[in-house]
Amino acid sequence: METTVCHGHLIGNQWVPAAGSEFQSTSPADGSLVWSGGAANEVQVRAATTAARGAAGPWWDRPLEDRIDLVTRFAEAVKGRGDELAQLISHEMGKPLWESKTEVA
Repeated sequence: METTVCHGHLIGNQWVPAAGSEFQSTSPADGSLVWSGGAANEVQVRAATTAARGAAGPWWDRPLEDRIDLVTRFAEAVKGRGDELAQLISHEMGKPLWESKTEVA
């Protein structure tokens, strides 16, 4: 399984480099590296929180039908990659694959 590396954060529709410390996730099953990346620092967390609060107004102002459509499309995208997501969850968390598939569903 391929290791994912992430060194940035999406804050206010912009990718910014991680300013916090590096950390990683390893599989409890075999100790292999699953994910590595950088944490956000306090300033980035505040900026992300502010951006998220700012996005809430426009989201709630959208017609209910639009919000339902977006959430439904997201659910379909997750379902379309269900096997891949289940494999990732199983590898990172050490869960049996059947349990990860249930979680994704």
